[in-house]
Amino acid sequence: MGWRKMRSTSGKIMSNIFEKQFRARTPRSLAMFERASQYLPGGVAGNGKFLPPYPIYVKQAQGGEFIDMDGNSYIDLLMGGGVHILGHSPEVVMSAVEAQLRSTLEVAEMVMS
Repeated sequence: MGWRKMRSTSGKIMSNIFEKQFRARTPRSLAMFERASQYLPGGVAGNGKFLPPYPIYVKQAQGGEFIDMDGNSYIDLLMGGGVHILGHSPEVVMSAVEAQLRSTLEVAEMVMS
């Protein structure tokens, strides 16, 4: 057997082991994928978010980590946009958004009174 075929075979074996472990750890993500696939192509809002056998559905994120619907923690190596700079849910941004929402709600209450 040539080295390329051996490498290809060992890669498939490792891929199968990884997929089996992933499926065992993520039953809620599978259920969400099946549900989301009824409404979204591939079960996600963008094709860059799909990784076989099904995507990871994130429940919460903080800094450079996120937790999926099954409670598994991951390091987010594919962070995008502002997340590259500040991480997920940075306290300074969350506080500013909360303050702005409170301010806006106070104005809305005064207008409606």
